[in-house]
Amino acid sequence: MPELVSLSTIYPFWKISYIPSAVESVRRGIDKERERFHGKPFVVVATSYYVDYSNSGIRIQLIDGFSTEDEAVSCALKNAEDAVKRTKAIKAYDTYEWEVVYWPCMISMTEREDSEHVQRRFYEIISLTCDSGYDYKQFVFEVLYVDAAETIGPELLMYLGESHELFSFFGDQGCAQSTVTDQPPEIAVPDQNVQTVSPDQRLKDGWFARLFRSLWGKY
Repeated sequence: MPELVSLSTIYPFWKISYIPSAVESVRRGIDKERERFHGKPFVVVATSYYVDYSNSGIRIQLIDGFSTEDEAVSCALKNAEDAVKRTKAIKAYDTYEWEVVYWPCMISMTEREDSEHVQRRFYEIISLTCDSGYDYKQFVFEVLYVDAAETIGPELLMYLGESHELFSFFGDQGCAQSTVTDQPPEIAVPDQNVQTVSPDQRLKDGWFARLFRSLWGKY
């Protein structure tokens, strides 16, 4: 098994360890996002959660940054609307229609409390289900105000918490092309057509999967 390196080499409050190349991907991703969000204290964060008959998952994305709260709220609402449209556009298992339901938030972000430097100014929760009896999706769009020297810095990262999903986002950004882009990532809407694929097959996609393959080499 390769030697592991702690993410505390980036920030001391992180304790999770990955292989060196993964840690460097996270480091590069943070640097790129810091430049993309520089001077934009209002951050739109999207968290998507899904459950099906054999699996579940969470994805975190930093969508975009803005200089005003109104702009950030408009972005969050537009992304929420688009997430619903894209979900409804594809029937679950080519059979079941998706519908919006009003269920409690299933994501732990509801447990976070405002800090001295980070406050949640707005959030929108969208939940969808279908008649399959198994499937459920939830999207949470937050507007966070970051009062700090750098928007993407220890204040925001401590607020968001230590999670593989957050590190996966930064790792994907760090593995992308080296040039910094002002274009925000598209919200991930899990494609219901992949639900017939085994969980092992799903691990073959994405930065976190590449980390697993490098550690255990069996996927």
